[in-house]
Amino acid sequence: MILLHSATDDAHNINLLAGFISEYNPDIVISSYRDYLDWPRDYLCQKLNLENGYELSDPKQQYVQEFPLGKITRRHGRREEIYPWYFNNTLKNIKKLLMSTPYNL
Repeated sequence: MILLHSATDDAHNINLLAGFISEYNPDIVISSYRDYLDWPRDYLCQKLNLENGYELSDPKQQYVQEFPLGKITRRHGRREEIYPWYFNNTLKNIKKLLMSTPYNL
């Protein structure tokens, strides 16, 4: 089962997502969240028992893949902290794709 849940901008929607995961126990969860160093991300990680860092990880060793697709538009500081998160996760995804068929690099 695949659970698709897009909104994680507030506690209500994060709680809904955590409830759906608990109730339905999906094989794959596709969702979105803001960005690194944002309170909704911290709350989401707390509710889903994920370790929040430049790369999300699951202490239970379940596979977690993060795709940082958003544009970073910070106007008031902390921009230097966001770029490494964006760069590291984007580079990780590019490497993974290039190591897969048909590229196998």
